[in-house]
Amino acid sequence: AAKFLEVKHAILTTSGSSAGLLALAALELRRGALVIIPAVTFPTIFNIILQCGLTPLVVDSKVGTYNLDVDEVEQAIIKNKGKVKAIIAVHAVGNPCDMPRLMKVAKKYNVKVIEDNCDGWGSTIEGRKVGSFGDLSITSFHAAHIVSMGVGGGVFTSNERLARTIRMYRDWGRQ
Repeated sequence: AAKFLEVKHAILTTSGSSAGLLALAALELRRGALVIIPAVTFPTIFNIILQCGLTPLVVDSKVGTYNLDVDEVEQAIIKNKGKVKAIIAVHAVGNPCDMPRLMKVAKKYNVKVIEDNCDGWGSTIEGRKVGSFGDLSITSFHAAHIVSMGVGGGVFTSNERLARTIRMYRDWGRQ
């Protein structure tokens, strides 16, 4: 999977939900920090944010793609003056988010990005695989998704520190 996405690390998990929880926990954000999510998403996204002691900030989804509106994401970051620390970009029903623009906004405001790539496998933007743009990406291998093994999930990244942290959290602190 890492080779397919052209990232350095693939860390398998028991589910897509646990992949999301591990990815968000690995960012080690301060309790109460805001995490931007699209209005169209699966309930698991809310759950992992709350489990990490963070606060979801819902931003409108674009009609037709059901993805984050990057202009609204930037406005939410500006309006919340330094409180937004992460964005979870969901590639809804196979429609990739505008990751090049979203990553520019994230970099400008020092915000981390997790791609929810459950429905984006195989999609590309400007020749680059969806799931390789963010600091991390997650997927579920549940039967309801594009790539299925029946159960399980994964976290993907090229960031050595994040990969090490995720493996440590997944393995109850052992390294």
